[in-house]
Amino acid sequence: MYRNTNPFLLILCLLCCTKAAFSQCPIGLALSSTNLFVNGDFSNGNSAFTSSYSYCNTAGCLTSEGTYTVATDPGFYEPTFEGSDHTTGTGNFLIANGATTSNTSVWCQSVPVDPNSYYEISYWVSSMDTTSPAQIQITINTFPFFAEFQCTVNYQYLEAFCRNMGFRNHHLCQRLSREHKYVCRWK
Repeated sequence: MYRNTNPFLLILCLLCCTKAAFSQCPIGLALSSTNLFVNGDFSNGNSAFTSSYSYCNTAGCLTSEGTYTVATDPGFYEPTFEGSDHTTGTGNFLIANGATTSNTSVWCQSVPVDPNSYYEISYWVSSMDTTSPAQIQITINTFPFFAEFQCTVNYQYLEAFCRNMGFRNHHLCQRLSREHKYVCRWK
């Protein structure tokens, strides 16, 4: 998440969120460069977020559904998985084997927000299996935010704006709507 202290607006959600002050119209608002998500790029590994999936970190451990890891080489954890970080190709990213129960949260984080402020939410996502592409739903305080979407094997960048009407905290979750293999990296 990015926080914006300037009276101008741009955008985010893998999760990147930016605050912008609102005047008459959001046109021309500028984003802050501060990401409000802690460890949004997974550089600190499996930390600062929660998951309803089971964490694993041994060779072949992602062959079971409903498991995830944060790493640089998906093939080490599931031999059929291919992929890499979308930025440098060598960084950490979230790698998950979809749960058999629909709408299970694979990544969640609570983020402090200011009432009556605009936020950009954005992220990068990719499916690791062409035969069963991941379908993802983002929620804010349990309510769907983005429309559910189907991932491709190529990284996709998703972004949207939201206006916080009075909450002091947003609890964002990324859910897989059915069993899928996918990778994720918040901006």
